Amino acid sequence: MVGVMLAQIKFVLEGLVVHEDVMRRNLDMTRGYILSERAMFALSDKLGKQTAHEVVYEASMHGQTHGLSLEEALRADPRVRDALNPAALAAVLDPTTYVGLAPEIVERALAATKAEGWLG
Repeated sequence: MVGVMLAQIKFVLEGLVVHEDVMRRNLDMTRGYILSERAMFALSDKLGKQTAHEVVYEASMHGQTHGLSLEEALRADPRVRDALNPAALAAVLDPTTYVGLAPEIVERALAATKAEGWLG
């Protein structure tokens, strides 16, 4: 059963081509709003969880209504300006640095696979 699954996944992934430029264009289409949760977490350290949630929600609604990116909308809020300087806010809203637990998950999966003898 596992052998069949591995063969199928190999077939699926064998011709995979990653187009980084297309991936980035897709991320940028959200104008930063895909990172609203990350912004809320970053602000919660300074403002508290509930206030950070409210700030990001209000900024998001304002930004969507007025055609602003999330960064522009957040920068317009004095609570955000007091909590995060422009460089820190830009870093929070950089999608290339937001991979969550993916590296740890991959490392655990590889370690388990190696321990079971699937990889050399």
